[in-house]
Amino acid sequence: MNTPLSEGFDVSNLSAALLQVVQQEQAEKLEQANKAPVMVRDISNVDGGVIAKFNAKYTTEEALRLSGKYTRQSSGIYLFNGSTSGVAGGHVTENGKFYTFHESDRLLCDGHSHDAFDIFVAHWFNGDFSKAVAQAATDIDPEGQKQRQFDHVKAKGILTPAPNPGTAPQANLVSLFESASDFLTETVKVEYLVRNLIEVHSLVSITGPSGQYKSFVAVDFGCCFVSGRSWNGRTVKRGAILYLAGEGRGGIKRRIKAWCIANNLALSDMRGFYLSRNTLMMDGSNIEQIVSEMAGVEVVAIFIDTTARHIPGNENDSRDMGAYINAVDALRSRLGAVAIMVHHTGHDTTRGRGSTVYRAALDTEIMCDKSQLIFSKTKDAEPPPPMEFKLVSVEIGADEDGEVITSCVPVYGERSERSKSTNFTRHEAIGIRALCEVAAKENKIINNKYAGSTEVWREHFYTLRKSEESDVKQEALKKAFQNVVKGLIIKDALVQVSTDSIVVSEEHQERISTIINLGNISITLQRETGNDGKFPSLFPAV
Repeated sequence: MNTPLSEGFDVSNLSAALLQVVQQEQAEKLEQANKAPVMVRDISNVDGGVIAKFNAKYTTEEALRLSGKYTRQSSGIYLFNGSTSGVAGGHVTENGKFYTFHESDRLLCDGHSHDAFDIFVAHWFNGDFSKAVAQAATDIDPEGQKQRQFDHVKAKGILTPAPNPGTAPQANLVSLFESASDFLTETVKVEYLVRNLIEVHSLVSITGPSGQYKSFVAVDFGCCFVSGRSWNGRTVKRGAILYLAGEGRGGIKRRIKAWCIANNLALSDMRGFYLSRNTLMMDGSNIEQIVSEMAGVEVVAIFIDTTARHIPGNENDSRDMGAYINAVDALRSRLGAVAIMVHHTGHDTTRGRGSTVYRAALDTEIMCDKSQLIFSKTKDAEPPPPMEFKLVSVEIGADEDGEVITSCVPVYGERSERSKSTNFTRHEAIGIRALCEVAAKENKIINNKYAGSTEVWREHFYTLRKSEESDVKQEALKKAFQNVVKGLIIKDALVQVSTDSIVVSEEHQERISTIINLGNISITLQRETGNDGKFPSLFPAV
């Protein structure tokens, strides 16, 4: 009898056991989800028609995708991005509702199945039902919402009376409109901050997941503007910039120095790069001081890094986000500059986090993810092709112990192989690395593909995990490996699972070839062998 790989798994029949357990678990969860009662809300004080229209427009799966809180693992099965287990526990039921077993999703894991509007309430408005209804009314039925607001104001008796028709206009008023016959006679001219990409006086966002080098790109833009150097082959308008940093000022200073060294510029050439000493909230209260301090300086761009650190309210609240955008726009207008905001995505990495008011206000949106810039929103122009980049390390000095201090600068043209890879959990990434190294070392071929021994893979995974956490418990290792195998099967990283061997997907086949060609194999398979010359079983018979 073999000792189980972990509860419910037996190495002697790994493929069948894995698939059977995964399928059985998901079937049991789906059956429970289908039987769960549907959440019923008290809508006596709101317009229930708005909720019905919202649910008619969005399915639960669309709401999940837009919320950014869940990641689709397979058809109707979702993983909560705050999950610690890494095992998918969200299910779309047979009647189109959504049920979650993820206790870390405290707003939806309540024993009920939910519709799209429930997801909207929970993950856009943190459970605030009234705010969600108001926002949905504006988005789904804008004309109806205007009428409801008008009726409400009228009922309160606070309508502003219209001026008498015979009242003479006030003197010294600037005309609110200009005739087309006047401006069409002018020569058409478009002025750019970055040639054919970013116009002057515009509102721009560099948007992407955390840790995807948005700030490196922002600093690179800023240094190009200050120095007059072209950005990725495009001419720029030269001038001073303001960089409002909400965090990491020390890192930004190092990046500026690295940029100067990489571009053979004197540090004094960065005198026009103005970095905030502390966080300046974008609530309009400090505009006059900023304008006064910059008197006589031509500011071409204002960077705000990040929106989350500079918005005075809740970025999910449309009113707070609207107030933030108004403050940024007011500062931009007073200085005659472009405003470039650095903004995070949620768990849905295709859109910026928070209220839709943010993106609606933008002239240009640059998505920054996996070392690639995608101009996802441009006004009055065709977006350019995606721009790839990679970070290059630059030595900028040494510490008191003589250790080299480095920072990085982006170099455009191609991105690193690492940036092209599939998103895995930390443990899944270790699992893929372990399997690729085992396959490279063993050089075993199955159906013209590299394969790794199941037992050796598991042992090497344990070794790598222990190298980063030496006191990890054996049971924790077993559970982690179990979750890794499940996750890699769901993400199609494992294309063949048998009793003795594992074959990875084409993407990782190339990785194995690279390891073999470079001789970069960190695993050493130096265990004692049995009398038959084979490795002894990791699970000896009891």
